[in-house]
Amino acid sequence: CDCPVDCANLEPGPILPVKIPGAIASEGIAFDAEGNLVGSNIQHIFRSTFDGTASVFVPNLEQRAGLAFLPTGDLAVNDNFTGTVWRVTPAGVKYPIATGLVYPNGICVDMEGFVYTTDETQSLVLRVDPYEQNVVDVLSDGTILHPNGIAFDNTYTKLFVAGWQGDGFIWMIPRNEDGSFGAPEKFSIQLGNGLDGLEV
Repeated sequence: CDCPVDCANLEPGPILPVKIPGAIASEGIAFDAEGNLVGSNIQHIFRSTFDGTASVFVPNLEQRAGLAFLPTGDLAVNDNFTGTVWRVTPAGVKYPIATGLVYPNGICVDMEGFVYTTDETQSLVLRVDPYEQNVVDVLSDGTILHPNGIAFDNTYTKLFVAGWQGDGFIWMIPRNEDGSFGAPEKFSIQLGNGLDGLEV
């Protein structure tokens, strides 16, 4: 491995950030299989290498919300300007997989390749089939106020969701053995007026 970091012997924090000149990213970011940073300048989606060299990956996709890669190498994109969740191929071709949303924001992917997104404005948590247009399951409708960040635990049996303005809780949606989901449960005490991103 040419990895410059020995993960078994990490330095104790805090760790100072290192700015990568030239890298382009807005609110949501993702990393592709080659380790490139994938992000947006709210006009196009770019790939940026570790040395900061950026190139256009998806032209004319104005978005600033979540990005997540699927196991197939396709990219799921929350387009908050048009209320669309897109699937983008490695060649940059985009397909709408969920439409009619208001502000899709948080996004994650499970081991089977389903996309999970939050519609912050409509207080929805959704599961989306990335290969069938508008095949969407509603996991929460109004229980979590303005859901934002979303992430699975390492067993993919708990889906965590951060409640944004007016909420301030971390919620947990349990996944049953048959693949169905239970009702959202409060996982944390209230941590403030609103929570944004979330990662496990």
